[in-house]
Amino acid sequence: MTVSLPPGIVAGRGGPIPRVGQMSVLKPQPQRGAGLLLVNCAAVCDERPTAYSRLEQVLGGDLARMLVVALVGPQGRRGSSSP
Repeated sequence: MTVSLPPGIVAGRGGPIPRVGQMSVLKPQPQRGAGLLLVNCAAVCDERPTAYSRLEQVLGGDLARMLVVALVGPQGRRGSSSP
């Protein structure tokens, strides 16, 4: 079966795109990925102080508090979506 293409589009070499599931060479390993993600997230969380603590250290308590209150806006510190 021959398909005509619009001018300027050249037919590629090879066949159609394979169906999902046929493209992967390796079998998925969901447990490995979840474990690595947890290890990396725990390492980042334990090593760094909070953003507010870092601001407070650099700018001082009063200025850090004013900045955070200004950035948070009317929703509050918790980010509640309720009115």
